[in-house]
Amino acid sequence: MSETLALAHRVARSVRDAGGRALIVGGWVRHSLLGTASQDNAPADNPAPDRASPSASQGGAPKDIDVEVFGLPADRLRA
Repeated sequence: MSETLALAHRVARSVRDAGGRALIVGGWVRHSLLGTASQDNAPADNPAPDRASPSASQGGAPKDIDVEVFGLPADRLRA
């Protein structure tokens, strides 16, 4: 498990422990489910496959992971 994914899991557990719900969402989930490479490191206008970072399902480390938080007021969230 990459450091980024491990951090996302720790955040989700902390949110759960505080009474909220956290979901890992976004492109990382899509690419993992489809088994495709993420285009995070490629230019947005003309993504080159040779510059794409591998998805987590292919053993690559995700650049970032989006976590949506539900059931907790914003003032209960902290870095």
